[in-house]
Amino acid sequence: VASTGIVATRTLPVLQPSAAGRWDSSNVASPVVLLPREGVAGDPWRMFYYGSDGTWSDAAATPFLPTGKCGLATSADGLTWTRATDECVFAPGERGAWDSLHVGVGDVHWNEDGRSLTMYYLAAGDEAVDGAPDGIRMRIGRATSEDGGLSWAREPEPVVSADAAEGLFASWPRVLPPALTGGPWRMLYHSFDGRRWRAFSCRSDDGGASWTREGLALGPGEGGAWDEQGVGTRCVVPWRDRLLMIYEGVEAGSGTHRLGGAASADGGHTEGGRG
Repeated sequence: VASTGIVATRTLPVLQPSAAGRWDSSNVASPVVLLPREGVAGDPWRMFYYGSDGTWSDAAATPFLPTGKCGLATSADGLTWTRATDECVFAPGERGAWDSLHVGVGDVHWNEDGRSLTMYYLAAGDEAVDGAPDGIRMRIGRATSEDGGLSWAREPEPVVSADAAEGLFASWPRVLPPALTGGPWRMLYHSFDGRRWRAFSCRSDDGGASWTREGLALGPGEGGAWDEQGVGTRCVVPWRDRLLMIYEGVEAGSGTHRLGGAASADGGHTEGGRG
């Protein structure tokens, strides 16, 4: 991300896999961090993450992602973290459900009441896709928590389903509230069509209860570019008078993953200016 002036610094891990036999003993990944709420004494930093013990809910399925279940860790300073519980806080749905095989947190935000949380997550059930691994047909779901993220009530159906025109799945949602977009709620997610990864946007005019697709937000770079094979996971933050997307790009041929940046005025379509 040289064009943004941002410099990344490597540090020691702040959360590592737990002891053998626990649900996240194989890996922990993709943290979503919430700062302490202003005016709430003793409110901790919260980190939601996904992980697994190397298996998914169906023992016959071979995990090809680090997803599985979701956990919660807390911190007083944002540097030292302790798991809030030894158990996961969000697990796959019941057998036969659309999210019965594996789940992963995508984004979490406080609701307007300042007490409850909403989580957007990626998940898949046991739907088979010819020539693809079990669990590939991911969709995006929504769940709410009334106890700071220790327990969650999921909605029965996904809020964004896979669309064949985009790719094999809809996954890794990042949600932007009106305070960031200057307009409606927006969600950025990505898909893979068997050749390239692309990021798409959708919007909600009812606070996240329903979502309407808007189309491509950021596609692969031009031929020979470092991100020619596509755009994967991403994070969006305010930057100058716009929004900055830090995204995972994939190089064709080598498959090397790097981080890049792209700007947008409203969190939907990017304006170019990749870096």
